[in-house]
Amino acid sequence: MEKIPIISSNLLKYLDSLYPNRCADLSLSDREVWFQAGQRSVIDFLLKAKEEQENGDIDPNTTIDVPLIP
Repeated sequence: MEKIPIISSNLLKYLDSLYPNRCADLSLSDREVWFQAGQRSVIDFLLKAKEEQENGDIDPNTTIDVPLIP
């Protein structure tokens, strides 16, 4: 079991600048558009989790099962 890590504001700001929330560039292929959407989806998830941590909705001592990577 692993503790849920504290999400760094500085890291989130950096990632948000690398993968901003913007409309899809329709000059890209469908695959590229979906790839970029996936990148942004991770940032959005982390932003929500950070907000929940700050509001006390997530206990910093909560543990999760982390699957072993072979």
